[in-house]
Amino acid sequence: MSGYHISMPLSADLAAKSVQAAVAAIEIYNKPTSLIVRKAFSLLMTNAWELLLKAKWLQDHGDAIESLFDMIKGDSGKERPKENRSATLISLRAHISRGL
Repeated sequence: MSGYHISMPLSADLAAKSVQAAVAAIEIYNKPTSLIVRKAFSLLMTNAWELLLKAKWLQDHGDAIESLFDMIKGDSGKERPKENRSATLISLRAHISRGL
């Protein structure tokens, strides 16, 4: 059945991706020839943990993606995600990965 797509809740999709990231982290950790085992393991396992937390949060909040963001009222009065939230998160990740 090509083109057939089963839609699953976002929380279930994130949970599945979390498992995949955790398995990848463990596989890398078990490769003795890899030169960056600790850093790669840490990044992948952190990603797995973050995905799992988001999956649980979404499950508890009816899979409403808006619940993941701080919402503010825009100029038009409609709510929109607060700007620079992801930029802050990215700079924090970069800071943490340099410390490993």
